[in-house]
Amino acid sequence: MLTSVEHLYSIVVALTDHLRPHSIRLAVASGEIEFGVDDQDVSQMDGEAFHRATELLKSIERTGLRFDLDTRTVPLDTAVADEINLLLHLRESWTDRQRDVIELYERTGNQQAVADDLDVSQQAVSNALRGASWPFAETIETRLRRTLEAYGR
Repeated sequence: MLTSVEHLYSIVVALTDHLRPHSIRLAVASGEIEFGVDDQDVSQMDGEAFHRATELLKSIERTGLRFDLDTRTVPLDTAVADEINLLLHLRESWTDRQRDVIELYERTGNQQAVADDLDVSQQAVSNALRGASWPFAETIETRLRRTLEAYGR
C-alpha cells in the first residue's frame, strides 16, 4: 500500500532490477481497502483498489506492457504509465556492463572514477553510457520523479 505516488518509479525500478532477469508486471490503483478481522494478514484484505489493480494487470498482460496506473487522474495516469513503460523498456535493453557503469556513475557522478573502479578507459565509460542512452534516460527519469512529487498536491 502506498499513501503517495511520489516514490512510485523508484519502487518499480527497485523491484524490476532486483528480480532481473525475470520480468514482472505491476499495477497500481487507488481506492478503498477493506481489512479483515486480523489487519496484519494481507490475505484478509479486499476492496476496490485490489479489484481495479487486478483489471489493470489483465489489461497489461494482453498488451505486453509492464506497468499501469489508475489513480482516477485521467489522462495523467496514462501519460505517467506510458512514460514508465518506455523507461522500463529502455532499461531492459541494457547489457550487464552498461548497468554496472550506470550504477557506478550514479553513485560517483564522475566518468573517470567509474573508469578507475572498472579498470577501463574514461572513453569506454562514456561509450557505455551513450550506448545505454543514459543522458537521455537520466533526464526523463528526473522529470518523471518531479512529476510524481507534484502528483498528489
